[in-house]
Amino acid sequence: SAGDVDWACAIAEAELLQVPAGSAVLRCERTTRSIGEVPVLLSEHVFPAHLTVFEVDLPHVEASMAPTGLRLVE
Repeated sequence: SAGDVDWACAIAEAELLQVPAGSAVLRCERTTRSIGEVPVLLSEHVFPAHLTVFEVDLPHVEASMAPTGLRLVE
């Protein structure tokens, strides 16, 4: 819902990560799809923010309408 906070860990996550509940986290979700684009595997990962470095390498490419590296989702 609109009031959800996606960057804060819940009580159960906090216990597993050994951080206070509500601490900042990096959430990653990956969907692996078959050749026919059918989802076959969903992975969800939660990393404590104070131990996380998020780096992105966006290589230079010739001008194109197709996105590279990252894509923005709503």
